[in-house]
Amino acid sequence: MNNDQYDLFERTLQEQAEKWIHTIDGGMAMSYFIKEALYWKKRKGWKVCGAKFIGERVRWLMTKKKVQTDEPYRLNNNHITYMAYYAERKCPELKGFFRHREQQKKKGNMAVVVRIKQKESVA
Repeated sequence: MNNDQYDLFERTLQEQAEKWIHTIDGGMAMSYFIKEALYWKKRKGWKVCGAKFIGERVRWLMTKKKVQTDEPYRLNNNHITYMAYYAERKCPELKGFFRHREQQKKKGNMAVVVRIKQKESVA
């Protein structure tokens, strides 16, 4: 097992997403994510939106534009929530645009409901 594979198992989902966002593919996806969110907020007048909707739009746009990367384009569903938090930090206009819900985090055999806390610092 190489270091990248080991990191995937050792890191939390948030750490994995933050690391991916700072790659070339992740940065490109985040750019589309923010542009799409702003489009639906400003031009269409939406007050709130689900991050999954914007994530699916990003998938569609990246496929439509036939983005050339080293491997086939993939957007991990686990990253979409963190992309929304990141977009809110990077673009204050999007603050409160995404609906956030409580998520379940498994501990042993029990599921514990936790709220993902947003980092206050701007990355």
